[in-house]
Amino acid sequence: MNQPAPPEGRGGARAVAVAALIVGVPWALLEVAAFARRTRLVFGAGDVPALLATDLALCTAAALAGAAAGAGIGRVLRRPRAAGLAIAGALGAATGVFLLSVLLSQPIPGRDTHVVPGGTPVAVAISAGVPLAALALALAVGPGRALLGGWALALAAALLAYPPRPPTFQAGEAAADAPNVLLVTIDTLRADHVATIGGGPPDVRTPNMDRLAGEGVLFTQAFSQAPITGPSHTSMLSGLYPWTHETLINGVALKPGIPNLPEQLAGRGYRTGAFVSAYVLDGDFGYGQGFDTYDDEFYAVKGLYDTSPMRLWYQLRIRLWLVDDIERRGDRTTDEALRWLDLNGDRPFLAWVHLYDPHGNYVPPPPYDTMYYNGDPRDPGKNSMPPKEKLALYSQEHLDGITDAEWVLAQYKGEVTFTDHQVGRLLQKIEDLGVKDRTIVYLVADHGESLTEHDYWFNHGALLYDPDLHVPMMVRWPGKIPAGTRVDSLAEVTDVTPTLLDLLGVPPWDMKGRSLKPLWEGTRPPVTETDSMCFDREANRQGGMWRYKMVSTRTGTSRYVCRQQGKDELYDLTSDPEETVNVASDPERAALVAAFEEHCQAVLDSTGKGADDRANESLTMTAEQCEKLKALGYVDNDTDCGALGTPGSAAAGSR
Repeated sequence: MNQPAPPEGRGGARAVAVAALIVGVPWALLEVAAFARRTRLVFGAGDVPALLATDLALCTAAALAGAAAGAGIGRVLRRPRAAGLAIAGALGAATGVFLLSVLLSQPIPGRDTHVVPGGTPVAVAISAGVPLAALALALAVGPGRALLGGWALALAAALLAYPPRPPTFQAGEAAADAPNVLLVTIDTLRADHVATIGGGPPDVRTPNMDRLAGEGVLFTQAFSQAPITGPSHTSMLSGLYPWTHETLINGVALKPGIPNLPEQLAGRGYRTGAFVSAYVLDGDFGYGQGFDTYDDEFYAVKGLYDTSPMRLWYQLRIRLWLVDDIERRGDRTTDEALRWLDLNGDRPFLAWVHLYDPHGNYVPPPPYDTMYYNGDPRDPGKNSMPPKEKLALYSQEHLDGITDAEWVLAQYKGEVTFTDHQVGRLLQKIEDLGVKDRTIVYLVADHGESLTEHDYWFNHGALLYDPDLHVPMMVRWPGKIPAGTRVDSLAEVTDVTPTLLDLLGVPPWDMKGRSLKPLWEGTRPPVTETDSMCFDREANRQGGMWRYKMVSTRTGTSRYVCRQQGKDELYDLTSDPEETVNVASDPERAALVAAFEEHCQAVLDSTGKGADDRANESLTMTAEQCEKLKALGYVDNDTDCGALGTPGSAAAGSR
């Protein structure tokens, strides 16, 4: 006896299309609604429709594939319920994609604990079994009951995957006349490339930073406590030294319980917003603590990579080493900050804007790319570039074929001037809003950049000399801070938050940094020394773990670099400002060396006991973290990110 043939042709196609819509549309709506419960992004008028439309297309496409598979299996099994099996297939595909995207997105070490036992193969097996289970359920109990049960599970899964983001602060109420704070941090900006500070290229143009310094206080001798983005920013916002807050490298979560500036101001009623330009400051590492808005989204459609189809696609890209969306240009970051400022109203605000452009690779947009260089950077007659192995791994491909190092230096200057333009846009917005007189603007770089000094080419993070540590720092508050003041006393990045709290009249917590206000008021003697720390990459490479550190102490006339493994260095900055002649073995300086050694040991002894353990968490980072940080140059180009690199890596991983 012949069995009835299953529906085919347009009827079957219609059933598949209807099933895709029945599943895909609610799926997308559910995801966007659940995502909205936890996001701290500020959405413009067109952002939500763009996200919803994109997710609708992605979810419907995935459901369509599942529906077609379900209907196809029905044909193979000669089951007549094409519509029901198509719906079951679509629902199974949706749940499988969702599960796989969650299971493959492993958590950040040190912050969460849930992982998939067995790793990727188990995650794939679990997720592949879901569509088959959905079809089996539909065949056993009927597609209607399977659909209801499946959506109940999907709703529960979505709510669990997108829990509401709990506030990290206790909100308060600010006085109506409380001053605003605009904190601008610039990545990898040397002090000598700000024209008003001088000492660098005479042609570099930074008119907006020059104007800001002229309208406030400029600290000509400010130094970073770590030539590394994450640790330095943690010191800025907490007032603690890196060896105290125990974050000495990028890519690890911040130590819980550390108080910071945004949390304190949010608790006093400030609206707090942050706009960062590189993955290394991603909110998931803890940098979003205390912020109402934390914009670390680098994609054209906001929230896109928080949808399950794109999360799954992203995990596939990671495993194929195709990650590239790890930073955004300063004009895009500034655009978001300006929009946020427009929406602020009269409530006092703290706005942190992080501009990443001077960081390598140096790729300024037109006209800044040709502003400081004419000619052919690949001219074989110009051979000032070093051998490839002297370059950081992340920049070797970018600089392949470049023969003239002057072109690279010109691109860095172009990035600096482009960044200065973004600073000008922010300053203009403060004026346009009519809040210039009640807004404190604080501008500082997190660290500098070696541009050939010490045979260290276009890189930072592994050395503790002036090019890597000397940074611009300036603060303006019209009518409250004397304009045109230059302070030549040593200052530290760690002093940023103590200074701001002093200006705001907010009591400080137990900080290591000091307010700089007494320096420009002349009520405190100048600071005589500043310390910095980083891991000694060459020493650590031998053992394959983060252990040995370097400490640098700078006074007005000397720099001393001590290593837990290796030769110490002393430079006389009066006769040798380029730090090229190590005089540590000079018998006449034995007493000075002994004093520096004692001070260095005291700094090492004060290092938090968990600093090494937290750093070594990076050796087991997830595939996603590994690929993103590798592309930025923060870890070596090793396939598993578990090794500290080879001699040719130029210490990129400590950056």
